[in-house]
Amino acid sequence: MSLRRTATFAFLLLLVLGSVGCSIIDDDKIFADFPAPGPGEMINSELWDQVEGTDSVHRSSHAKTWPLPWFFSLHDFAISREAASRFDFAWYDLGNPLIFLPVYVSAGQAFYEAGDHEPIGEAHLFWTPFWTSAKTRNPQALGSNLNAWGVPLFVSHVGGNLRNGDFSLTNILWTLGPMVMSYETKSGNGGYVATPFLLGGLLGSILWADFDIREDQNRIIGHGPLFSYLGYSDVTSQYRHKVKKQRMVILGILWFDRSLSDLKKNQVINSSHGPLWGMFGWGRKNTAPTVRFLWIPIRVGSGAAEEGQRQ
Repeated sequence: MSLRRTATFAFLLLLVLGSVGCSIIDDDKIFADFPAPGPGEMINSELWDQVEGTDSVHRSSHAKTWPLPWFFSLHDFAISREAASRFDFAWYDLGNPLIFLPVYVSAGQAFYEAGDHEPIGEAHLFWTPFWTSAKTRNPQALGSNLNAWGVPLFVSHVGGNLRNGDFSLTNILWTLGPMVMSYETKSGNGGYVATPFLLGGLLGSILWADFDIREDQNRIIGHGPLFSYLGYSDVTSQYRHKVKKQRMVILGILWFDRSLSDLKKNQVINSSHGPLWGMFGWGRKNTAPTVRFLWIPIRVGSGAAEEGQRQ
């Protein structure tokens, strides 16, 4: 699944869940007799005894969402015979999944070694329009370190070094002004998203959005209004040794590039370049050079000569 499709699916799922309200519970059977501890609670000895003879990871996940005002929470607890971890997240919003106007956000992470009742490492984040802060205890054991400062109504910053990489979010004027978010994973994935006027999220992205996101061999670049569709967009995706590229300027009306390349053979198989979605321009078809008229590829040069010889 491409990056754009993944992001679209996640956005639609968030929109549906946030609009109707629901509760999702996914508990391993081991928690039927020994419930997972809640935030701030200790892990009891009986739960450690239950996982002592198993090799698998047992997980308890609870998620809730409710519309108007929008509320979302997630509590995830995982335990094995070697260690345990906990993640808690809560978001209260005056808006909805389309317009973000958060009034309270909290996140917490904890790590336990085998047999421990209390965590050996913790991190907590607190955010309101009037204040934001973060603290981390024993970041070496936790594998992450959070930091936050500022008054989000004016300017604030949230960032951290996580187990899988780094992230940073800076905003001005709550969720209405400029915003820049970036992340970088240890595997090399990452990128940034920025907008001069966030306006609650969706409206700001419609007015203008800048982004550059990398995921494995895939990459999406965009600059302009309507999530960059009315500006410049560049999408690259790779599956094995085949690479697809597409670039558009104003929905492909001013300019359109599309190509399929074979990395093993170091050649372009099919391509189209020109205005009006390639209606007029040039390219290649089955590696042979072509010109295009009303999208019809006409072979030229050596490609046309080879075609004549075959006939």
